[in-house]
Amino acid sequence: MQEKKDIDASILNSDDAHALLRVYSFVAELKNLYRQGWLRKENGIPKEMAESVAEHVFSGSLMIYVICREYFPHLDADLALKIFLFHDVGEALAGDITPYDGVSKAEKYQREKNAIEYIFSDLTKKEEYIGYWKMYEEQNSSEAKLAKCIDKFDAYIMANVYMSAGHGVIDRFRENVEEVIQGTTFEELFNELVTSCEYVKSRR
Repeated sequence: MQEKKDIDASILNSDDAHALLRVYSFVAELKNLYRQGWLRKENGIPKEMAESVAEHVFSGSLMIYVICREYFPHLDADLALKIFLFHDVGEALAGDITPYDGVSKAEKYQREKNAIEYIFSDLTKKEEYIGYWKMYEEQNSSEAKLAKCIDKFDAYIMANVYMSAGHGVIDRFRENVEEVIQGTTFEELFNELVTSCEYVKSRR
């Protein structure tokens, strides 16, 4: 895995460290870890521009909470936020595995499951935290489905940002959004957002 900065938080991750410091050491790694897909040759995103996993989680978390409150007040905004906050935590140990890495979905799931169980293993509420990750993976609630939509839409928005700077491609990111929103109650809103984004780009 390619990393964003030469930062090592492992000093906090020792057997005699406070449990919360150990968790923080993994969270800090998400600040350090590139979203690996941006670094693929066909995207051509320079490392100095590529976002980290933590940056993705922050922007997506803000979006999902605001979207819930503004457009879907019947949903549990707090739950949706928690699902998104925890959905990539396992990547601190498992890495940001992309569809191009030759890892099956089952193997990716197991690696991330093992990782998030280890990360929170010393905390009394560990099953709650692991549960938010499982909710995202299982996609059995509207809040989890919205989190999935936000995950894809955030990548689409960043692809547009990179494209405006002369890097990357857009089509497959738009297709990823269209695929995940299809048949959901969120389809109309995200179609409006994509249409608005395309219109703004056409006027530049």
